[in-house]
Amino acid sequence: SLPHPDKDIFIRRYYLFESVKEIAQNLNLTPKSVENKLYRGKEKLKAALIENGIII
Repeated sequence: SLPHPDKDIFIRRYYLFESVKEIAQNLNLTPKSVENKLYRGKEKLKAALIENGIII
């Protein structure tokens, strides 16, 4: 599971469809930091899916 701030970023991007720039401004982060957190979140999700036998 993702830490709360990272989960919030993931939800804002892929569920609420906020831009990286909007997320960065709203959470007082740099766009690069948001992009890095999204990348790490996707990698964790991918690993969890593979671990549970879901082929991606």
